[in-house]
Amino acid sequence: MNPLQQAHTPPARDSVARDGATRAPRLEVRGLGVELGGVDVLSGVSLAVDAGRWLTVLGPNGAGKSTFLRAVAGVVAARGGVWSDGEELHRLGRRARARRVALVPQEPTFPPSMTVGSYALLGRTAHLGILGRERRGDLAVVEGVLVRLGLRDLADRPVAALSGGERQRVAIARALVQDASLLLLDEPTSSLDVGHQLEVLELVDELRRERGLTVVAAMHDLTLAAQFADEVALLESGRLVMAGTPEEVLTERTLSRYYRANVRVVRDGDLLLVVPDRRAGPTS
Repeated sequence: MNPLQQAHTPPARDSVARDGATRAPRLEVRGLGVELGGVDVLSGVSLAVDAGRWLTVLGPNGAGKSTFLRAVAGVVAARGGVWSDGEELHRLGRRARARRVALVPQEPTFPPSMTVGSYALLGRTAHLGILGRERRGDLAVVEGVLVRLGLRDLADRPVAALSGGERQRVAIARALVQDASLLLLDEPTSSLDVGHQLEVLELVDELRRERGLTVVAAMHDLTLAAQFADEVALLESGRLVMAGTPEEVLTERTLSRYYRANVRVVRDGDLLLVVPDRRAGPTS
């Protein structure tokens, strides 16, 4: 499905397969807008993401990528509607919404003395019973995610004592522990070195395929976006200006227009590489 949609009626409830198995949510956003300080920072964004797909949101600084994710998650007040599995997310209670949507913010905050394991366990809050006590299964989920993210040996360390890259992985761990079927990632690799960038994105992609997750990620690295995204959506000044496959959107003409930068788009087999080209001189 082309993610650029202009529908005006609530989506059909199609989240349950004929065999009774629950599918990952199909995200639909309709006319999404956000006003901050009397200024529209996001306006009229409508798109859809099929179940189990990866959509990357692109755009220059200030385009509205983070605001879009925060609006989908219900962190900021927004106009329009966001549906998952045919239900409007903003009408759900906090616990119910947290079981559907997990957001990794660009700059997560960590309690000063909290350990890695305790912070990751916060992701299970929406799944706890009336007494709010974790069960053996909750601890097993945390253990599994920490192992896969290479954080198990740091479980008893205070998050504040970790490096920036390690803290970023801890934030992602909490979101994965939340076990939501819609995962929102705001610049998930911004504090990571190249090796850990690939490690984290590969893990997210592997879990997406295993669990049928729907992933929506805001990213600056266009080459990484092209490698992991099924579709990309390009924002400029809070508006959706283009959407499609990476091959359709990430062209030299489009990137020059909206990023105001000279780039070369190089194809190496299945890889699509976006390379800055200083030889062309500055853009006007």
